[in-house]
Amino acid sequence: MSTAAPVALSLTINGQIYVTSAEALRHARTTGQVVAGCYKRDRCGVRLYGLDGEPFAYIRFDRFDSWFVSCSRLDGRVRYMFALSDRDTKRLGFDPSAEDTWRRKRDVAAAVCRQVAAYEQSVAA
Repeated sequence: MSTAAPVALSLTINGQIYVTSAEALRHARTTGQVVAGCYKRDRCGVRLYGLDGEPFAYIRFDRFDSWFVSCSRLDGRVRYMFALSDRDTKRLGFDPSAEDTWRRKRDVAAAVCRQVAAYEQSVAA
């Protein structure tokens, strides 16, 4: 019987990989894996961090929907916007001028929610 710990989840958003922690980010850099940043799960969603270690986006999980918002650190606290800025939209690989951007962001946020839920179920089993 194997007692190996489950492999930590990497999130993929529009082909960009986000690993679980700053330590995993350092490991990915040493192995040559191309990653866009790391993430941290909390009770309401997932906060995305860039390679500089600063938060820039948050994926809010709700019972009925999931969505992206921009966030940033100000005076030691993370502050959240009501939506995703154009700069962060581009950073996540979306085209802010496309007509279907809102729908695509919503679909990708829902896919991330499913990735996280599937991983959490596998760990709990």
